[in-house]
Amino acid sequence: MLVGRSFAVAGTSLRRASAARGLASLEYAVEALLGTYGVAGVSAAVLAPDGSGGAVVRPVVGGLASRARREPVAPGTLFQIASLSKPVATAFAIDFFEARGACFETATVNGLLAACGSPFRLRSAAGAPRAWAEAVTLAQLVDHSALGMHYVPGVPRSAPFPDALALVSGSDAAPAPHGYASLDVDRAPGTRFAYSGGGFLPPAAAAVADGHDDAGNAVPGGRLNFPPCAAGALGSAGGLGAWLGDLAAAFRRPGGAGAVSAAAARSMLADRPDLGSRAFMRARVGRGVFLFDAASRDAARPNRWMLHQAANDGFRGFFLVCFDGPSADGGPAGLVVLCNGDNGGVLFNCAVARALLASEDAFPGGVPGLDWSRVPDLADGFDYAGLRQEEIVNLGLRDLVLNAFVDP
Repeated sequence: MLVGRSFAVAGTSLRRASAARGLASLEYAVEALLGTYGVAGVSAAVLAPDGSGGAVVRPVVGGLASRARREPVAPGTLFQIASLSKPVATAFAIDFFEARGACFETATVNGLLAACGSPFRLRSAAGAPRAWAEAVTLAQLVDHSALGMHYVPGVPRSAPFPDALALVSGSDAAPAPHGYASLDVDRAPGTRFAYSGGGFLPPAAAAVADGHDDAGNAVPGGRLNFPPCAAGALGSAGGLGAWLGDLAAAFRRPGGAGAVSAAAARSMLADRPDLGSRAFMRARVGRGVFLFDAASRDAARPNRWMLHQAANDGFRGFFLVCFDGPSADGGPAGLVVLCNGDNGGVLFNCAVARALLASEDAFPGGVPGLDWSRVPDLADGFDYAGLRQEEIVNLGLRDLVLNAFVDP
């Protein structure tokens, strides 16, 4: 799955114009951070309001797509966007099922599986009521309130990718291939947040970056394969930024924007009760995204932000976009950061986010509602010993970036 529009041509022209727009200094700063954190390359993008409800997307790139090939990152270079695949899959799924008469809010997963003749059924975890599995809805697949699967493992590109049914059918007695966890319903659906890396399951023309570990070595084969709609999509920061601009615009436009319908955007970005995610990552759960409010220059109207984090072997990323409130009245504002590094990439991405959010070149007039005294100095690092992978990317971003946002 490829995400966003092609930036192979448009991104090049944008990069040539970057000096006039103040982005040359940002690319210089990003290049310096690559050396500081030992990360190979970065594909970032800044979203700015276009004045009519859409976004101007400006790529900021640097470093190497592949250390082995000495290939530089270009605006059109594709990265694995890992869990940033999930928002795109969610927007598609909402429209797909609604168009076929299945209400995303209430249709049960097992009911739909039975209706289409699938042999697979969700099952409750050991000792849990059987009714829990029968009650899981489509919406609960994407709001972390039903399933217990954590990080989705990658499959070597030299090996055939297993059938999706095999990946989700594992049990203690018959484990799924490649270390895929059992897909059990481990709580009463819709009652409690617990991060779940699972989601929907099923040749790129542009250059694709190699993933790199913390020692600087390429991931075997350059990258692993993942289920496309859960963690395996490919995209550039500019391409993903363009799609996120459409998602934000569709939230405010009755006719939608680009490939995103207004109904899908409003479903994904609607306010919902906090079921525990705020304590975990300082954000509420939307559908396919996380949400938080921050102080703005208008005390009566907070800014509303959407975000998601990403971690595949050798790749890390996140996006942070203001889609509603005073700062988004002329269109969405925010950033996308992708790098081909490992856990060192978490610190790097946070450093890039802080540099961009504090930059007048990226955000003229500044980003309201930010107080950097609320977060530790990046030089102090982030201790991720004993944390699971999904905890590292979420807690790192929370502690080093998100906590700087002032509540409204």
